[in-house]
Amino acid sequence: MAAQLQQIPVTSNDPSPAGSQSGTQNQIRGVAYGNYSGHHCRGCCTVTETKKFQNRDMGLFAIYSSAPNSGHINVPRYLQRNLFSNILKQSVFWSNPEKAIVEGFRETKVGILKEEKVAWGNGNCRAVTAMVIDGRQLLVANAGDSKAVLCRAGTAVQLSIDYKRITSPPWINIRDALHEIEKEEGMGVREELIDWATEFLILASDGVWETMGNEEAVDLLKEVMDPDTAAKLLVDRAAEKGCSSEILSCIVIRFH
Repeated sequence: MAAQLQQIPVTSNDPSPAGSQSGTQNQIRGVAYGNYSGHHCRGCCTVTETKKFQNRDMGLFAIYSSAPNSGHINVPRYLQRNLFSNILKQSVFWSNPEKAIVEGFRETKVGILKEEKVAWGNGNCRAVTAMVIDGRQLLVANAGDSKAVLCRAGTAVQLSIDYKRITSPPWINIRDALHEIEKEEGMGVREELIDWATEFLILASDGVWETMGNEEAVDLLKEVMDPDTAAKLLVDRAAEKGCSSEILSCIVIRFH
């Protein structure tokens, strides 16, 4: 049965330039966050956005990355501009957040396919998203190989779903992947209550996870209290270990 949310602050951050981070400790109620993308990270957009939505404090976080062989930034940019607004406008967001998130993904896919004059390349795109509500509730969804890993009481807990790499044309395949998740995992959305044991969340592109295990990433960042510093440390470590992908991007969200 779908969980009901009690009813839910928007300042929007453009994606950090490659090889850069926000440089400040951004905060909303109970949450501090930071992000970093590698120097050669192209084809990737991030969202670190806070806003007031229906009198609730909302944090919106995402990494959208094109496939390494695509070279196209247009699909990630479209997601950056549209996905969260498409999710939040769903009438069932509070009563059935899982359905609202999947429908938001699908609506975004439809919007992409309608833009016939835009060059989408091969359209392959990975997406991992997190929504933090009042610093007390967490919703995570993913399509593709980017992952979300939570540190809870010192232990790594993967919140995103693993499934086969997307290799066929645009965004329809993300829709198909979501359908697969829907059948197997109940809408492909993970909800967590944020409590004393919830320490931090890592969102990272597939290039980071190519060389970093879940526990390894969590152990690396446990003692790093500044989210910007933590995000850069994880990206740099993944690069040092010799990952094949140039798409190295990370968002770290600390709960307190």
